[in-house]
Amino acid sequence: MLWPVALSFSSTDAVVLNAQLIGAFAFLVLGGSILAYVLWFHLLKVCGATAASAYHFVMPPLAMIFAFLVLGEHVALQDLFGVIPVAIGIYLVTRAPAPHGGRTIMSVAITLIGGPTALIEIDGFRLLTDPTFDDPGTYQLPHVTLEKLSRPALTADAIGDVDAVLLSHDQHADNLDHGGRAFLARAPRVLTTEVGAARLGAPAEGLTPWREVVLTKDGRSLKITATPARHGPAGIEPFAGDVIGFVLQTSNGAPIYVSGDTVFYDGVAEVARRFPAKIVLPFAGAAQTRGPFHLTMDTNDTVETARMFPDALIVPVHTDGWAHFRQSAQDLRMTFDALGFGARLKLLEPGVRTVIEN
Repeated sequence: MLWPVALSFSSTDAVVLNAQLIGAFAFLVLGGSILAYVLWFHLLKVCGATAASAYHFVMPPLAMIFAFLVLGEHVALQDLFGVIPVAIGIYLVTRAPAPHGGRTIMSVAITLIGGPTALIEIDGFRLLTDPTFDDPGTYQLPHVTLEKLSRPALTADAIGDVDAVLLSHDQHADNLDHGGRAFLARAPRVLTTEVGAARLGAPAEGLTPWREVVLTKDGRSLKITATPARHGPAGIEPFAGDVIGFVLQTSNGAPIYVSGDTVFYDGVAEVARRFPAKIVLPFAGAAQTRGPFHLTMDTNDTVETARMFPDALIVPVHTDGWAHFRQSAQDLRMTFDALGFGARLKLLEPGVRTVIEN
């Protein structure tokens, strides 16, 4: 693009078109431009913008090394010492955050089934969020027809036994479809809203926000706290119905927050004030059915949630599989990367068991 400008100020008499010149030009185009941009976007995807930007500081030491290897430039001892602060800086930026508060690091496995459905395995307990197992199809609700677009990554039989189902609400098919309702019958415990439990019957247990229940198994315990949720903007409650989220706490591990179908509002901020969660599962996707407003978290809401939980890894669900979802997981990826904290976002591959340290 700049060659016409160069020709207007410089003479081309000294330019000799030979293999060396062509090779240098090819290196600049392929290595310095194309390959560099491919590597840059790969780093953005793998480690996020903050960590990827830190690797820019590797360029001066690499230039010094290549100058020594290719051009025979002299490298002094003080030049090598200059690499040390660069290496320390990159390590400090890219290292994993150290555990704090005396908690034991505990591995948590999360398997995304599809939509809002995920299997959470923690300290020997197996929990399933909002079960949806139907094939693609339509569901007629009083105010709208919902359309499911994709099959679950795993069948209900493949899930196996669970210790409890965490059901944010029962009144919408994208959180509890026909296959999900059948799954409830085989679950030993189903935790949901009070009105939902009344509709579903046993084994459903109704919870109000901040109420706690404890699961016990093989000498271990898991405390589950119901959290407030609002399924859309202020004033939506009479139309959308009751919804809850959940906080999971083992005796030693950090809390895990499952938002349920909610937008970001004061109730979510209050959860953050009470529980320093290290893993947050926001129900995103920017669901939209009733009007020009969202019923679940959009990219802005998810960013606000990440800001309220500064030490948490954000693991979104409820971003795929339904026609009324207006945003995808990739929208979240682009947003978090653009704002410089892409490393805090973990996108799950459906059907793949992903282990996360908590």
